Amino acid sequence: MIFVRLAIGRFSVGALTAVTQEERARIAIGGKTSSEVVEPGTVYSVGRARREFANRSSIGFMLTSTNRRMVDSVDFLPANGFTGGMDYDWRLGRRFSLSGHVAGSSVRGSTEAITELQESNVHSFQRPDASHVDVNVEDTALNGYSGAIAFSKIGGERVRFNAHLGFKSPGFDSNDLGFLRRADEIFQGNWLQWRRERPGKYVRSYRINFNQWQGFNFAGERMFSGGNINADWTFQNFWNAGFGLGPDFIGRDDRATRGGPAARRTTFINNWFWVNSVT
Repeated sequence: MIFVRLAIGRFSVGALTAVTQEERARIAIGGKTSSEVVEPGTVYSVGRARREFANRSSIGFMLTSTNRRMVDSVDFLPANGFTGGMDYDWRLGRRFSLSGHVAGSSVRGSTEAITELQESNVHSFQRPDASHVDVNVEDTALNGYSGAIAFSKIGGERVRFNAHLGFKSPGFDSNDLGFLRRADEIFQGNWLQWRRERPGKYVRSYRINFNQWQGFNFAGERMFSGGNINADWTFQNFWNAGFGLGPDFIGRDDRATRGGPAARRTTFINNWFWVNSVT
């Protein structure tokens, strides 16, 4: 493994490369033994560059790659996986921020490997009720893109908020060198907070939050939506308490049957209350 990091003022660059050796397994059948590759030799690489500015704004870039030395016994694995993207945080004065990212991915391999990837629960291209995706058994690459944008109030004594929108295309995949639960997703949310951090007569601080969220797949099917109101406060003796209440509405779970038709989510109400002492 090789790691390199360089920082000059507000500009920093880092790179990491790791090499794993080929792994073999001994197989015994009918008194005869043989050896077979079960994990190919692989090179993993990550590169990251970031520039900070005087007002705490920043812009960054990242590239990752996975390259396997393929043999027939592991042809069901992708041979190569690449991702690249840019993230940004633009400070608008001291109180507001515009942030987000854009990224793209490309996974390449045999037709067997790409077909299995399309049919994994991350993508579920084989769903019988999906009108916007199909399995192509002749593909040797799976490509996709993702992004997000958020506008936030990050300063101020009383009010904070965040409004965000993001998406992952059906073919986006960063799991060769990352973690992605699912692709094919468009999500949106809002958060508004009323707060007081100055101690008063009865409490030292309190916060009241209002949340709203919803998500769709690229066919426009609503997968989830909901919201809540919650609050917490700290008493003069440093005890804490809080509560929350809000609904999760009816939607469709297009991953519940792991490649089968989508399942229906039911509406339910979330509620909670807590108290925390100092001892």
